[in-house]
Amino acid sequence: QLSAAAAPAQEGHAVCCAQQILRRQHRSAVVRSSCSLALQASSTSFGSQQALQLQLSRRVRTCRTFEELLALVQGSGKALSADDIIAVLHRASSFAKSTRQKQAFASVLQPGIQQTAGNSRGARTNSSNIAAAQQLVSLSLQVLLEVTSQLTSKHLANCLLSLAVLCGKQGPAAGAINSLPQAQSRSSASSGGHSLNQQQQQPGAAAAALQMLIIPASSRGLQQLLVAVAPHHQLQQLLQVTADTCLPAAEPYQLTNMLYGLAALPLRPSPEVLQQLLHTTGAHLGQSAAAASSMEAQLTNSGITALNNSSGRSSTLTGATWSPKVLSQLLWSAATLQLQPPNYWLDSYWAISQQHIPQYQAQDIANTAWAAASLQLEPPAEWLCSLMQQAQEVCGSMTGQGLANTLWGLAVLQPCAVPVRLLQQALQCSIRAAASLDRQNLANIFWAVAECLKAQNQQLPGTAAAEQDAVPAAAVSSSSRASSSRARSSRDAVHEQLQQLLS
Repeated sequence: QLSAAAAPAQEGHAVCCAQQILRRQHRSAVVRSSCSLALQASSTSFGSQQALQLQLSRRVRTCRTFEELLALVQGSGKALSADDIIAVLHRASSFAKSTRQKQAFASVLQPGIQQTAGNSRGARTNSSNIAAAQQLVSLSLQVLLEVTSQLTSKHLANCLLSLAVLCGKQGPAAGAINSLPQAQSRSSASSGGHSLNQQQQQPGAAAAALQMLIIPASSRGLQQLLVAVAPHHQLQQLLQVTADTCLPAAEPYQLTNMLYGLAALPLRPSPEVLQQLLHTTGAHLGQSAAAASSMEAQLTNSGITALNNSSGRSSTLTGATWSPKVLSQLLWSAATLQLQPPNYWLDSYWAISQQHIPQYQAQDIANTAWAAASLQLEPPAEWLCSLMQQAQEVCGSMTGQGLANTLWGLAVLQPCAVPVRLLQQALQCSIRAAASLDRQNLANIFWAVAECLKAQNQQLPGTAAAEQDAVPAAAVSSSSRASSSRARSSRDAVHEQLQQLLS
């Protein structure tokens, strides 16, 4: 009886278990289906985003004017990423470079063209390009401030390089980033609410109070809002936000590009940003100098002769990190921004650049000589000798301004060490490039040659009164008299070149 009674119960239990199994299988199937749908939706969403990014990149490359780029940024909205904005700025800077080259070519072919109807239309087109370029710069900086989490050191370096072309002295958006007084740039946070006119006029306390009473509160708020969204304030804010995240991870060439872009802009960043840039570049210089010194010591200890400069020693030791262009632009940017590097920074710079000087081009020599003289540095004698030797090698390919900057820099650094042969070569090149020399370049050339000749004349035997009293005439050997005669003949040749250049 018990077994007969338990049979239906067991059968009912088996039916319940079967139903539970079916329900579990159904739930697992539903879960698998929902997961596959979610993965499919996410992959579809990722694919659509990737397609949108590719479409935006293609549209940026197809834009031909500042107006088209501005319309693209305005119409894309929140779909724009940091890569897109950097690509837009790079495209706009290529427009600016192309326009500048065309204008320079036209001025050479047809100098002094009078204003015509065609020129008037060109002026109107140029004004529209200027307005579009300025709006594009402001809108691009606004978008970058919204996507700061995406910004990398590469983005920041490319952004500053593009802005240097667009907002530099000859850029189409030169008025977008206004040059501020140095005191204003150092305390931008405390004086951000004042207008530029107020800073220039510097009214007294009574006049400022009267102005605050006359201007309605709504107008003052609008004025402060306009100043807050000005491109130079946007750029200052962008530098402050990205300094802690982008600068420590930046490569040496990226840091140099940042400094170069800031030096070309009419804007001085905050002292904190500049010091952080200087400190980070100094750390890279120190690491490279230590690595090069350690490698050279290992080569010497192992009995391998160290490679000399002419056989590519720089490319072996530090070429993977530094290059002649990066080193020259680094010192030029520091001098333009009036940054005084500390001693540890300079020691590493002299050691690294000493290895790269044999590969310096004409522009590298001119920038380095000008920057070292502007900062009133005292480079090692070996470094300066290498720079002068390389200047003689590339003197023939220098521009008029490059010749002037090179001679002026060397005359400031150590005029008595400048070879007369270098002076002769530079003057001969200046005579050939006389048409491209302006008054400032000519003044620098004449002053530099005069300083070098005066310093070297004082070192010749028999010229100074003190030397004539201390050294008898019989004690002067024939070889010294011959060298003195050659030096005087070289100086006479330099005087003739100066007369020819002046005429």
